[in-house]
Amino acid sequence: TIIELLPGREITFDDGWEDQDFAYYARVTNYWTFRLTAVGDSTLVELFHHQYEAFGERVHDALDSYEMAWDNKHLRKLREIVDRRLGKPDLNQHEK
Repeated sequence: TIIELLPGREITFDDGWEDQDFAYYARVTNYWTFRLTAVGDSTLVELFHHQYEAFGERVHDALDSYEMAWDNKHLRKLREIVDRRLGKPDLNQHEK
């Protein structure tokens, strides 16, 4: 569910977790924000993950779980999508 949308600048949404392998996390609503900020000729992309405190005593397990799963492959994919829309060459080809 989209919580907030500032077109071209920011989107916040709940994660809607459905993976039953991690059923505990599906019971806790947390939120993601992607923020885009112009910096000279470039764009700064910020990613925020909110509501860790909702995991209560398992907050450390939840953080560790997310940290293990997320790495820069997600940012490379985001860059690929943005570059393609801008008609730029794929700079990540050598990393695939």
